[in-house]
Amino acid sequence: MGPDVCSLRLQLTDTVLWIHNFYNQPPGSHYITNYPSSLAILPDLLGRQGEYLVLGDFNLHYPFWSGPRNPASHLAANPMVKTLLERDLVLATPRGMITWEARGLSSTIDLAFISQWLLPRLVECNVNKALDHGSDHFPISIQFNLLLPRLPPRPARAWKKADFDLVATTTAQELTLPGTLATPDQVETYSNYLVLFIQELVNLAVLWANPSVYSVP
Repeated sequence: MGPDVCSLRLQLTDTVLWIHNFYNQPPGSHYITNYPSSLAILPDLLGRQGEYLVLGDFNLHYPFWSGPRNPASHLAANPMVKTLLERDLVLATPRGMITWEARGLSSTIDLAFISQWLLPRLVECNVNKALDHGSDHFPISIQFNLLLPRLPPRPARAWKKADFDLVATTTAQELTLPGTLATPDQVETYSNYLVLFIQELVNLAVLWANPSVYSVP
C-alpha cells in the first residue's frame, strides 16, 4: 500500500478480515488539516467487503480516544472519525490508555478500531510490557477468539439517510457550551456531557436498517 500503510487480508471460515496498519505523521498543529496524511486512503480501504481491524500510530489527539486527561483535539482527526463512524467501527483500545511516553510527556496515539463483528470476539487490547523493546511507544497486545459461533446479523446504522440539517439545528439550540474549565473534574464532567449529547444526536438523526428495531421519533 505504501511506506506508511500495510494491509493484510485473512480468509476466515465465514468472512474476510482486513487488517490495515497505519503510520500517520504528526500534522504539526492542532489546526492543520491539509498535510500528507496516510489516512487519506482510509475510506477506500474500508470500502472493501469484509470485517476490519484498523490499527497503528495515528499521531492524533481526539477526545473519542484521548479521554478527559487530554481534551485537546486535532482538526485533522475529524475526517478519520467520520469514516470510522460511517463504517460502524468501534474503539478497541481503552479510552485514555497511555500508549506513548517520553521527556515527561504522555499521550494516547497508538490505537485499534474494530468492526462490530469483532467486538464480541475481543479478548484483550491492552499495553503488554512483556513485549517491550525499548521504544517510547508502549507495546499493545490485541487478541480475538475467532472460534465463536456465527452471530445473527445486527441492524446497522443507515448513515446515508442521516438528517445532518437536523443535527446542526439541534446542536445550535440544545448544546450547552462550557464556562471556564479550570480543573480536571470540570473537564471530565463536560466531556461526559458531550459524549451523552452526541449519543442523543445519533439516536435522533440516524435511521437503523431495520425500522422495526429503531425509528426516529
